Amino acid sequence: MQFFYVLEKENLIQLQEQCYIDLQIENTYLNSYYLFINEDIKILVKKISNERFEAVRFKNPINTVDPKDARQSSLYHNLTQTNTQLTVLLGTAGTGKTLLTTAYAMYEYDKNNKKLFMSKAAIPVGKGKAFGPVPGDIQEKYAPFLDSFKIVLQKILGEKSKTYVDFLIQKAHLQYQPIEFVRGNTYEDATFILDECQNLTWHELKTVISRIGDNCKLILLGDIDQSDLHLKGEKTGVEVLINSEAFKNSEHTCLIELKKQYRGPLADLVYKIDRENE
Repeated sequence: MQFFYVLEKENLIQLQEQCYIDLQIENTYLNSYYLFINEDIKILVKKISNERFEAVRFKNPINTVDPKDARQSSLYHNLTQTNTQLTVLLGTAGTGKTLLTTAYAMYEYDKNNKKLFMSKAAIPVGKGKAFGPVPGDIQEKYAPFLDSFKIVLQKILGEKSKTYVDFLIQKAHLQYQPIEFVRGNTYEDATFILDECQNLTWHELKTVISRIGDNCKLILLGDIDQSDLHLKGEKTGVEVLINSEAFKNSEHTCLIELKKQYRGPLADLVYKIDRENE
């Protein structure tokens, strides 16, 4: 999805003065964010109707992790909007997907007492089976798929992370939720983060989406280029979702792509190699 658009300088000046501008731009998503630029002027905007774009005025309330670029600022602004229940956040490894969304979820827990549900598509790299002979109960079997969340929580919480996370789990305020056990539940007053969403079929993904209830935000994290589903030409569940007209025109959804790498040179190297082989 295109993020940058070059506009006439007069249009940007109008946008600065009025805080909105009416334009027809094809293939833009309702409720999503774009950067309008011309020379030294850059304005982050949100599409609020079929033709209207509104300038984003935003002060980051999540003081544990600051956004590093315009795309990350778009994410934080979107997450603080009460009308958005479903955010799809795409990006390669190292772009900050898990860190930013977990920081937001912890902010919502501390401020609004919203529980945090974390999940991940339990499909390993390659063609192996997810659980198979792994000993232990479901939480022990599922633990290897959730280490990335724990690492991020340590970054956000610092020294108190171990005891605090244990406390949250004990009180059931933080729950690791296997996809296989979502059906039959309704999630309310919570933040639900689902990682590796590119490894779910549409049937699996809609099972999760349809369980989101009042005052709950569902955040899907993924990298479409790293799907392990082996669908042989069929679309993954998240591709079915974001390519639908219903999603593009919904006031309750948002699609954001993170591009810039912050993990290190090797993650960036993989990204560049993938681009060469497209």
